[in-house]
Amino acid sequence: MNTNFSALLILVNFIFLTNIIIAQGESKNWYFGYNAGINFSSGTAIALNNSAMSTDEGSASISDANGNLLFYTDGVTIYDRNHNIMQNGTGLLGSPSSTQSGVIIQKPGYTNLYYIFTTTLIGQMDGLRYSEVDINLNDGLGAVTANKNILLHTPTCEKITGIRHQNNVDIWIVSRDVNASQFRSFLITQNGVDPTPVLSNIGLYISENQSLEAGQMKAYLGGKKIATATYSNGVFELFDFDNQTGTLSNAIELSGTSGAAYGVEFSPDGSKLYGSVATGSFIGYPPTENLYQWNLCAGTGSAGDIIASMQVVFSGATTDQGLASMQLAPDGKIYVARYHGVPGSESQFLGVINNPNELGILCNYVDEGFFLGGQTSSMGLPNFVPYNLNTIPPPILNFSYDSILCVNNGIVTPIFHPQFAGGGVFSCTDPNLTIDAFSGQIDLNISQIGTYNVVYNLILSACGIESFDTIVQVSIEEINQIAEFTIPSSSCVSNADITPILNVNACVDGVFSCSPGLSIDVQTGVINLSNSNAGNHIVTYTCPALFCKIEESYSTTFNLYSNSTANFIPFEDTTILIDNPQVEFINQSFNADSYFWDFGDGITSTSENPVHTFPSQAGNYLVTLISYQNGLCNDTVSRIIRIPTDDFLYVPNTFTPDGDEYNQLFEPIISDGVMAESYTLLIFNRWGEILFESHDPSIGWDGTYNAYSVEKGLYVWRIQFENLKYEKIVRHGHVLLLK
Repeated sequence: MNTNFSALLILVNFIFLTNIIIAQGESKNWYFGYNAGINFSSGTAIALNNSAMSTDEGSASISDANGNLLFYTDGVTIYDRNHNIMQNGTGLLGSPSSTQSGVIIQKPGYTNLYYIFTTTLIGQMDGLRYSEVDINLNDGLGAVTANKNILLHTPTCEKITGIRHQNNVDIWIVSRDVNASQFRSFLITQNGVDPTPVLSNIGLYISENQSLEAGQMKAYLGGKKIATATYSNGVFELFDFDNQTGTLSNAIELSGTSGAAYGVEFSPDGSKLYGSVATGSFIGYPPTENLYQWNLCAGTGSAGDIIASMQVVFSGATTDQGLASMQLAPDGKIYVARYHGVPGSESQFLGVINNPNELGILCNYVDEGFFLGGQTSSMGLPNFVPYNLNTIPPPILNFSYDSILCVNNGIVTPIFHPQFAGGGVFSCTDPNLTIDAFSGQIDLNISQIGTYNVVYNLILSACGIESFDTIVQVSIEEINQIAEFTIPSSSCVSNADITPILNVNACVDGVFSCSPGLSIDVQTGVINLSNSNAGNHIVTYTCPALFCKIEESYSTTFNLYSNSTANFIPFEDTTILIDNPQVEFINQSFNADSYFWDFGDGITSTSENPVHTFPSQAGNYLVTLISYQNGLCNDTVSRIIRIPTDDFLYVPNTFTPDGDEYNQLFEPIISDGVMAESYTLLIFNRWGEILFESHDPSIGWDGTYNAYSVEKGLYVWRIQFENLKYEKIVRHGHVLLLK
């Protein structure tokens, strides 16, 4: 790229970028200090007096995209939009005396879920934790869910910030360890908080000392810089941040200040860094309230040039007074907490940096720049993640190609957004795609089929330190396509629906069709067998002519057979009273071409109308017929053949009171040698309870008790009668009731 052209482009786009202020709603309501608040909905800061919160230092608040308050917190208690304590909103393990006791982010991909990340006081063991708020609960006032006070790390400093991931969806939460020179970056996605952090071993060693652990940490809203203040040693630090990997690098120690370093903030355009000092008399610093500015674009932008650029843009000296937290606001100004350590003399004003992008005293800091309407400031201001401020819109980098490109189809040019920020560079790391770096044109005559990521990169900031990029996925396809699928070669109309299986490489936008008489879903290919006619059918899948593709079809034959219905009757009655009974079975099956018989005595047959001789011993024989259509569609029916003995009494061992015409009664058969008037039949359940009693041999048991059918199973029978010699005979046994 031409260097002079690039420099001019950066300057023009920077002027365009920094003069457009689009305030979004998330940071419109501030709650902090001793019942203090500010609303920015009108574009001008207006003091609020409805806060229910009193906090010495840290706080956080969040509104919806339209600027309507949702909730706020001091790191211990959460207050809803009506300024009442939120349901389950007490007992968070932050601290109102922590510099940044909390920060609130909306869970990516969710409109109702928010995370509150909290830090405790001076490195105590409660450490860094998070809790979840569902704003839809409690009639829209919100409630803390069961995900409460989940520990991420301990001990940790009193500082925390959030940065948007490079993908512009996920979020990094960055904290600083105690007893280490180390930062932790936790990634938050639509799946939640990843508890495994990215570690960056860099910066000052922070020992277990309350003075070192205090002080703010802030990120530039462009997501590429982080700054910290370390209270007791008066040191500010500046780091590069990789918002793709979550790592910090290139530490610059901004020493040379006088006082206890507490607040830090970036100018909206990222060209300036501000640092404030709080009262530090109890750790040996004289009473002071200095405000420092560093020019991040000084000279070549080297560490030495940035350090040397430091200016004091405001200096004051009041006993036990200092400048504490700083926060960039939706109106493009930076507000500064003014802290008085003497009870009863707290400040009713905030300091204001009116033109934070300007160099030196041109930034126009006013020490009593905003009146809090009678409420008072402490050391803290609400902690916002920079992307919620949105004081400067990101550059519009949107571009696209046709969703599908065709190989060997000439030159294709990207389609740009009407406000596309041109002047960047197109690239693709895959050598199989031929792309022009300046125009973004793809040469399809040289490129190969495949899927590619085309990257557009634009350097755009006050001093060339900010890099924006966007990624567009491009697919180049071949002309031919596959329409193949598989289904069974045949089935029965009574079977379950059949779904064709497409070839793994088959097109996904094809349609199914079939010959008449077959019911098929044209989109899914599901064949409804119960609604189809038997016969030979053709099933076809057609890939349409879309994008690069020509129409492609694949067909196969599918045979559907009717159901078989099995039925038979014995030639003679089912009760055979002769020895070696021979029974001729009449097959009444419908739509069948083969058969299988099981006579219940170990003998089988495949004849259509078999003649079978049963054993001479008495008993019940379950005869089963299975009929087949084409060897696939089968049906089964069974009958019980009963062969009694020639003794005084024949008692069956099973009966089936299931409502059909066979074997409905348990009905013993007596011979002529039994005196009928002496006959008694009793049926018992397994607990000895009498279920049925009869004194008439012609009345059998129908399987009921008190007019209700009993369960299937074994039941005990007892029969008493007298023979012709008036001899009393008693017999008993079991009968199996089947259904």
